[in-house]
Amino acid sequence: MAMISYAGNMEDVLLARALGSEPGGCYIDIGSGSPLLDSVTRHFHEAGWRGINIEPQSQFHEECLQQRPEDVTLQAVVGKATGQVTLYENLSNWGLSTVSAELAEAYRASGMEVVERQVEMVTLAQVCETYVTGPIDFCTIDVEGHERDVLLGGDWDRWRPRIVVIEATIPMTTSQVDHHWADILLEARYIDAYFDGLNRYFVTEEAAHLIPTLAVQPNWFDQVVPYREVVLRRRIEVLEEQVQRFDPHEREVADYVENLEQQLRRLEKHQHEVAEYVRKLEAALPGDRHGEDGREFDADATRHEIDALTMRVHVLEKLNLELALRSTRNEMAR
Repeated sequence: MAMISYAGNMEDVLLARALGSEPGGCYIDIGSGSPLLDSVTRHFHEAGWRGINIEPQSQFHEECLQQRPEDVTLQAVVGKATGQVTLYENLSNWGLSTVSAELAEAYRASGMEVVERQVEMVTLAQVCETYVTGPIDFCTIDVEGHERDVLLGGDWDRWRPRIVVIEATIPMTTSQVDHHWADILLEARYIDAYFDGLNRYFVTEEAAHLIPTLAVQPNWFDQVVPYREVVLRRRIEVLEEQVQRFDPHEREVADYVENLEQQLRRLEKHQHEVAEYVRKLEAALPGDRHGEDGREFDADATRHEIDALTMRVHVLEKLNLELALRSTRNEMAR
């Protein structure tokens, strides 16, 4: 059975390849965001893993609480000390929210909407001390320029996730910034194992045997389907069912519209003939009591005939408009 990848850059594929997906695993997701879209941990949670989600944004914190009641979910920023910190929440792109004032100014300069609010800051060591009861399989860090402070707040000798995945580029660019913080993990006896174009993967020295499983990008042999493709397939299936369900009705409406269009064409033709006949009668009235064929005629009777024909033209025009309206409504109903 194909694996569904929920992660934005298929990080979950590499982690599942290295660690497996059997129930009982543990994760720490720092800057977890949505518990579904672009979630590195969603696959593992569905497989029975449990962990800690840390997300300062209210919307995603609430979603995590609702969708993952078995997990520990904290609304906080992870840093090198405890206290309060300003969160620059990017309303134009939630994934770019940050505690970096410099990045926030850059976002504003590019036209993005950014708001400020105070949130709690905790350390990774404090979180582990309070909530971790066993081995940690992996830790993901997605904090938009705040990586070094997160790492400084960890006790990497006591709590050692086997794999640490850290976003390693300036947001929205390919410029790597891991040289600003990689030394902390390297000094803690982690090995720089892989770069996937967005993230750096670090593996503990004790788990160095996992490195070869991370050395190749996700590929056909992983048998993976991206979650967005799953959503599109489901949508297509729903639309196809709707088409099949309403197909007889659509044919009935199409036949009705075609009949109306035929009536319209006949009315338009007849209306044109009547209008042309009225024009000829009106042309014969002034002064001359003889028609085009030279025969004498009664002007008063002709005027009455013209009035009757004019009224008929008006009736035909009204019918024409009504039928056109009905035709339009039926076209919209299709």
